[in-house]
Amino acid sequence: MPPRNRSLSLKVLSLILFWDLLTSVAELSFKAGASAAGMSDVTTANLLEFLIRVLSHVIPWIGIACYIASFLLWIAILSRADLSFAYPIGNVIDYVLVPVLSVIILHETIPLLRWVGIGCIVIGVYLISTSAAQSHDT
Repeated sequence: MPPRNRSLSLKVLSLILFWDLLTSVAELSFKAGASAAGMSDVTTANLLEFLIRVLSHVIPWIGIACYIASFLLWIAILSRADLSFAYPIGNVIDYVLVPVLSVIILHETIPLLRWVGIGCIVIGVYLISTSAAQSHDT
């Protein structure tokens, strides 16, 4: 087989962005489903009841479907890009997208210090992506 260019192409970036969207929708669906269960104090004693309540709503099933689709998409992404490059890029988008959507959809309040932490993660991933691009050039 001829060697492939493993750098981040526009197609791979698009796949990663779609993967991020799927995983973010899954996380929001799980949170919404857990909230819809109406049980804020889950223990080992009432775990089964909690799971039955959660899974009786359609929202968590949407999350499960999104996770299955994201798994299949992730396999396709890894066939086209290095894991050490795709994983940080994909997750940094989630680190930003999930909190933003949590504020918009779930009406969560995110403290300033958490936003600063997210910013530090974004900067770190930028440094990783820069070093990955340099290693592909050599």
